[in-house]
Amino acid sequence: MIISKESTIKSLFDQTIVKWFVDLVSERSQSVRSEFVQMTNELPILIQAGASDLEIESGIQSVISELKLLKNVEEIKIYCKKNEFNSNEVMFKNNQISFDTMTQFLQNGESVIKMMLKVQFGSTFAMAIDVIDKFEEVELKLGKETQLLEMEIEDLNYLLNKSLEKWLETLNEFISKNPNDIENIIVEFEQIKNSKTWEIKKKAIEIINRYLLNFKSQDIFANLTDVQDFNNAKNKDEIIIYSRTLAAVTSLKLAIDLAIDLNKVIDQTVN
Repeated sequence: MIISKESTIKSLFDQTIVKWFVDLVSERSQSVRSEFVQMTNELPILIQAGASDLEIESGIQSVISELKLLKNVEEIKIYCKKNEFNSNEVMFKNNQISFDTMTQFLQNGESVIKMMLKVQFGSTFAMAIDVIDKFEEVELKLGKETQLLEMEIEDLNYLLNKSLEKWLETLNEFISKNPNDIENIIVEFEQIKNSKTWEIKKKAIEIINRYLLNFKSQDIFANLTDVQDFNNAKNKDEIIIYSRTLAAVTSLKLAIDLAIDLNKVIDQTVN
């Protein structure tokens, strides 16, 4: 159905979320392929253990095939819930780092590749459903059956900005506990909080994400050589906070992308 001025907010959100989710999984598929190549280059033992391009591609195509069967947001939510993998809940129970789930997965006869696919796609699904739930709250507040011509764009963007608060709080906690990192991301943090332009928020969250992945990760993990190091009190706290922050940043990126998509559809429809 083509979105028009007479379309409801529900129609706008449903169609935009479905397309956003399809694009998200497609992008994640490309990332998984790249990460697999990098992993096998750095860890040739994976090839010796039976990891192959064929298995990774088969797993990705299986996800894409399942995705084609999903027709609406409710089906996407059910699918995500069934296949999600929340690494922070699984690996950091009671503020302790545990590899039990990973070990059990391998002990059940699953391959390293299947575990990798479950974690990579499952983490994306967990974050996606979290973002969808937040945006459905916005949809509800605006009135699902409200027509677009009756909606104030300022109200939409105000509520979309409010929906980011949970993840911004996690990022703010990271900043407060890591004063040495403040100057590297504080400008971008403030832009995400205060800018009225979604494209500025998008650039800011991408900068923060790159900083965490390319620099902060090295700072945290460079000296961890065995499992015992992970549960050293100082290391453990840093790892848990970092992981939760990275998840929040990824969720912010997904939410900002979806907000941009919604605004684009509205611009094309109403203006």
